[in-house]
Amino acid sequence: MSMTFDQCIRDCAADQEFVRRFNMLTGHLFQAREAATPIDKLIDGMLGADTERASLETEDAVAFRKYVFDCVWSCIDVRAADKKRYSSLAR
Repeated sequence: MSMTFDQCIRDCAADQEFVRRFNMLTGHLFQAREAATPIDKLIDGMLGADTERASLETEDAVAFRKYVFDCVWSCIDVRAADKKRYSSLAR
């Protein structure tokens, strides 16, 4: 099963040690938002608030996504490309 970038972001955000080190290295104060419960989503919908989207658009969240892309996702993508290239050489 292949991972999407959104899944990669969620996995990294769920790793408290990863988030702590990101904040330490970059000076940001990113905090992963806990998953909203169904009742939270219902209340947000009734109030017309999209807090989930708003939490993804903070300066810290944007920096976190860029960091994950540069330091994690790019490495996953490169490894997949290398694996494909080297597997064709092994034949």
